Amino acid sequence: QKLEEIANKLESDNIEIDEAMKLFEDGVTIVKNTKKVTAFYKAMSSQTADMPVMLKTSDLKRYLLL
Repeated sequence: QKLEEIANKLESDNIEIDEAMKLFEDGVTIVKNTKKVTAFYKAMSSQTADMPVMLKTSDLKRYLLL
């Protein structure tokens, strides 16, 4: 949803270049983090196919290097 908001703002005619650059960077960060979360989930799921996946926030933060 946040990514869609960013795209809508970037498509508007009334946006300053500095704001557009910041929004673009924010969008790139969201996409990168989404890919990392997806890869993390897939890795955890493949290792624990026979049991429920239980993710800790600390594990995810470590994986994302936050």
